[in-house]
Amino acid sequence: AHDYFSHTDRLGRSPFDRIAAFNYPTSNTWRGENLAAGNAGAQPTFTQWLNSPGHNANMLHREFRAIGVARVYDASSTYGWYWTTTFGSRLVQPANRQQGGFAAARARFTPAQRRQIMRTSRGCHRLQQRRGRMNRRVYQQTFRRHQCGRFLRLGRQLGYIPR
Repeated sequence: AHDYFSHTDRLGRSPFDRIAAFNYPTSNTWRGENLAAGNAGAQPTFTQWLNSPGHNANMLHREFRAIGVARVYDASSTYGWYWTTTFGSRLVQPANRQQGGFAAARARFTPAQRRQIMRTSRGCHRLQQRRGRMNRRVYQQTFRRHQCGRFLRLGRQLGYIPR
């Protein structure tokens, strides 16, 4: 927070510049931002925005379909708690921290490769879940034969099985 409270950040960037810097689509999209300060909880902050005509208009804007919410606390600052909501008119695939998103990770493979990864990673995941009920040697042979370690990693990266 650095005891700074403005839609334009300390580097001179507007909310729209920051949205673009995080690869949110900027052409043919609606974008907006609400800021609030001083409340620790979500409900008082929401009420604060609700009671402000400009902020309430952002929340009710008919084009907004996506939202990002953040808060930060700085005990040495004027307001303590700082909140921001960023609104957009396009829904985008959530980012995978290591891979730049499931869509980006999946794009590295052909459709046939993706089908093989999906089938094998799901099968290996089921195999892992049944491990306690199987003969240890049979489990290890099956796991190695199907290269389950590799396929489990790929399946998780591509979003086909839970992390």
